[in-house]
Amino acid sequence: MIKKFLIFSYGSLCAAAISFFSTPVVTLLVIPEEFGKSSMFTVVLNLIYQVGLLGLDQSFIRMFHERKDPAQRSGLARQCFFFAFCMTLLIICCLLPFWRHVSAMLFEGEDFSATLILALCLLMSVVYRFAASVLRMNMRGNALSITQIVGMIVYVTVVIVYARYVSSSFHAIVWGTAVSLFVSIAISVLLEVRFWMRRSQVKIFDSVEMARIFNYGLPLVPFLVIAYIFQSMDKIALRAYSSFEEIGLYAAAGKFVFMLAIIQTGFYLFWQPMALERYE
Repeated sequence: MIKKFLIFSYGSLCAAAISFFSTPVVTLLVIPEEFGKSSMFTVVLNLIYQVGLLGLDQSFIRMFHERKDPAQRSGLARQCFFFAFCMTLLIICCLLPFWRHVSAMLFEGEDFSATLILALCLLMSVVYRFAASVLRMNMRGNALSITQIVGMIVYVTVVIVYARYVSSSFHAIVWGTAVSLFVSIAISVLLEVRFWMRRSQVKIFDSVEMARIFNYGLPLVPFLVIAYIFQSMDKIALRAYSSFEEIGLYAAAGKFVFMLAIIQTGFYLFWQPMALERYE
């Protein structure tokens, strides 16, 4: 158990270390005001992402070990992913017609490109959530850790290169987030390509299975959304009563505080799949 815990944890630890040492460089290249805008981008991205998932990622994790046949597990993953992806796509279709209002609320200006990247990051976040969950449930701690490390390296590289040679605006961090998500998805899917390509007789629109996964996942959505709002209330309050510059300074300082949560993150990644496997 200790060995598995360490394997699942070293990716988060290395990613946090990279973030820790790169933060002074990033804040040197990106002024606090722009850093504050990127922080609001992240808050809204994660908040909408929690709604779009519909709790189906938790349904997949909970029911994974109930399926003893690998083909059934693959079918369960595709079923949960399909509805979460469609829900996220529906949210994006509702948001894009009002992109001016969304952009003004987040960035105090009309920025269609940033709003479009927000939409793309939402879709990629859902894909990565399920791709990473498959690695977790198959107890592939090394693969998950390598994905986290590579994703963080790509993020920091894109942010620094973009800020240095293109623009020192918040777009550097937005593009860094998008590219790192894309690379993380590619690695995660390639590492479990057999799982995703495996044929299964599980039908996506099976009413019995749909009822089970939604009955488990949907009640978790209000909890996850409220929990994230509480965690982000500091930035939301600063957005309402302060300036982007102060949000940026606060968010940059929060990068260092994040180091304290590494042990908790590593334990969560390792414990949930192992506990459910032992329970079954």
